Amino acid sequence: MSLSRSRYFIRRSEVQDILDRHHLTHREFAESIGMPQSYWSSLFNRRHALTPRTRRLLLTAPCFVDASEADLWEVVRDAEGGEQ
Repeated sequence: MSLSRSRYFIRRSEVQDILDRHHLTHREFAESIGMPQSYWSSLFNRRHALTPRTRRLLLTAPCFVDASEADLWEVVRDAEGGEQ
């Protein structure tokens, strides 16, 4: 039986649209949720996957309260032992 691992990545265009609607720069958004700008940048540019804690944090951010999880990130499933 093959197991899979799920990783979660920001949906860049959707998140950017939300930040634009709220007139927030990436720096301002990162500061508002208490995250270093460099870490937010790596998440936004999909260099790192979202952790469960980070996903919860994003869902509680004021500008994302009306957004669904499907609006904010996508799930990528990797087969165990496959390429990463």
